Amino acid sequence: MFSGRLNTGVPSAGCLYAQAYSAAFDMAELWRVNTSSLPASFLLRDPHGAHPDVPLHAGRNRLRHEAGKGWRHVADGEAPVIDIQIDAIRGLWLSVCEGNGGLHVNGRLVRRLMRVCPGDSLYYGQSEVWLGCLESRHAHTLPALPEEGRRQPLPAPLLRGLCGSQHGQAFTLLPSRRIGTEGVLPESGRQAADIAEIYQAEGAVWLRMCNAGQLCRVNAEMLSQARLEPGDQIVFAPSQRYLVEASVPAPLESEPQEQAAASPVSPPEPPVESARSALWLVLAALGMAALLAGLLLFGVR
Repeated sequence: MFSGRLNTGVPSAGCLYAQAYSAAFDMAELWRVNTSSLPASFLLRDPHGAHPDVPLHAGRNRLRHEAGKGWRHVADGEAPVIDIQIDAIRGLWLSVCEGNGGLHVNGRLVRRLMRVCPGDSLYYGQSEVWLGCLESRHAHTLPALPEEGRRQPLPAPLLRGLCGSQHGQAFTLLPSRRIGTEGVLPESGRQAADIAEIYQAEGAVWLRMCNAGQLCRVNAEMLSQARLEPGDQIVFAPSQRYLVEASVPAPLESEPQEQAAASPVSPPEPPVESARSALWLVLAALGMAALLAGLLLFGVR
């Protein structure tokens, strides 16, 4: 796929690696849909708390895994297992280094390169870590759900399914959505066994668990209530994983019509100069034709 080669004609692994990153970053512009700018910093978190968090900085993070010790940044002279590249515009990219394998993200095997986001689960060997943000999403207090007459107009944030039976589906959060045991419910749907509710109020998106003591995962945190941001990932169950997206407002169609009505279009003026130029061209062509005809008939004396 990539054209980097040595003089011998054998593909250069280093050049292929660099061009793979470049091509993937270009494709990221198409995949970066409806998410805000990246958080300031990231981390890898052990879900059981057996190992300390591993902070991730902007740029290239070369990481190594040790059995019983978890993940850590490589020291000088050590070979990394994975690279996590963090770019403020193109997002987070994970690559498996040469000679390593067996890394899965959300149950999917990563053979070479994959785009990741906060809330993803990384599995390597018998260990699991969560990719999260250093900034907490926990909300100490939650605003009330707006009344019918005070609901905010469109555009409304979206909740997009990432796996299970609702994979790829998008649900508007206007004004709220209930999450049941089978996933996101219809707009008017309610069940006795509802798990959570996600709603829009005071210019933000909020999450609350319906029953006391219940928790869900927001990025790399187990929370019962949270203030969500575009790009956050919510996990209620292995088959219930959702991404918060921000809607892009549609352009207003009434403005061009109003402007057209305010300033009526005047009829176009006749192109006088262009007509004169065309007439001279026709006369010059006729003169050239007459000259050639005379030369053919009488010849040059």
